[in-house]
Amino acid sequence: PDPRRAVGRRTDVVLIHRGVVPGPGTFADHRSRLYLLAEQGRMHWEREDRPTWFPTDAVSLPNTLFTAPLGALMGIPAREAAWATGGTLACFVALELFPEATLRLTGSSIMDAPGQTSFAHAHGPAVPVTSEHRLAKEAQLLRGWIEDGRLELVR
Repeated sequence: PDPRRAVGRRTDVVLIHRGVVPGPGTFADHRSRLYLLAEQGRMHWEREDRPTWFPTDAVSLPNTLFTAPLGALMGIPAREAAWATGGTLACFVALELFPEATLRLTGSSIMDAPGQTSFAHAHGPAVPVTSEHRLAKEAQLLRGWIEDGRLELVR
């Protein structure tokens, strides 16, 4: 790799969906990280205003650059109100922005149970898998990235 392209060895990025209930430490020292707000539903029906709990200096993740191409990789027609979960979206963003980096994935429950009906997040009660997600397609895509060496699964 070209050493002029590498500025550092670590970047702290938090990708959070606008509908997730933040935990007590979610925004601790938030100015030392890049916070990306995932708003996949805005392509179809979600409101434009930001949640009041989200830091004002955070960045909205562009759906045209990430959500739509990821949906196409999963075989989801653009007109269908369906999209990947935040975890798979985070993997895709990292793979696109840092193609030469080693990306390690842990804690992806859909790899083992693509038919699951709820998600247990780090904070708060489990939430149901909503109708816009296609977990089996996500698991298939993640496995493909593992098989081709773009992603390493850490158990």
